[in-house]
Amino acid sequence: MKKLLCILLVLLGFGATAQRKFPIDSLNNQIGLYANKMQSPMLFVHFDKNVYTNNEGIWFTAYLVNYADAGLYHTLSLALMRDADRAVVMEDRFTMGKGACFGNTVIPDTVAPGNYTFLVTTSRLVNGKPEMVFAQPVTIKTQSEPVFTASLNPLDTSANAAEQKVMLLVGVPGPDPDPDKQTPPP
Repeated sequence: MKKLLCILLVLLGFGATAQRKFPIDSLNNQIGLYANKMQSPMLFVHFDKNVYTNNEGIWFTAYLVNYADAGLYHTLSLALMRDADRAVVMEDRFTMGKGACFGNTVIPDTVAPGNYTFLVTTSRLVNGKPEMVFAQPVTIKTQSEPVFTASLNPLDTSANAAEQKVMLLVGVPGPDPDPDKQTPPP
C-alpha cells in the first residue's frame, strides 16, 4: 500500500511540474497574440429575411469587426445579383459611421422570381478589389402585380382636340378590357 501511495505522489508531483512547465493556457495565449498581430477586418450584414418579393423593402444592419480605423470605411455598397447569369439587377450605396451601417432599400418591380445573392462591400479597396465582401443568398418568390390598372379612351374620335372628351377606366388587374364593349357614362 505504501508503494502505491508513493507512486501516486510521484505521478501527481510530475503532473504538477508538467503543468507548470507547459500551462494549458499557453496555446490560447499564442492564438490570441497571433489574432492580434494578424488582425483582418471582417464585414457582417444582417438582413431582415432571406425570401422577398419584387417591389418589397429590404432592411439590413452591417457591422465591421476587427477594424483598426473606422474612418477608412465611409461607404457601404449593396448589390443584388441574379445567380443564373451573375447580372447585377439592383445596387445602392449607404453611409457608414463608427463601423456600422443601418439602411433599407426596395427591390425593383422589374426583378423576376428566382435565386439571387446580395453582395455587400465597403469603400476600401486593396489592389483594386474590395477589401471585404459579404454575400447573402436570397430568393425572390413572386412578381407583385399592380393594385389597379388605368386606361384613357377617347369617347368621340371625330371631335377636335379642344372638344374631345376622355373616359378614364380604373379596374383590378386582369386582361385588358375591350374598348368596343364599354359604354360611356351618362
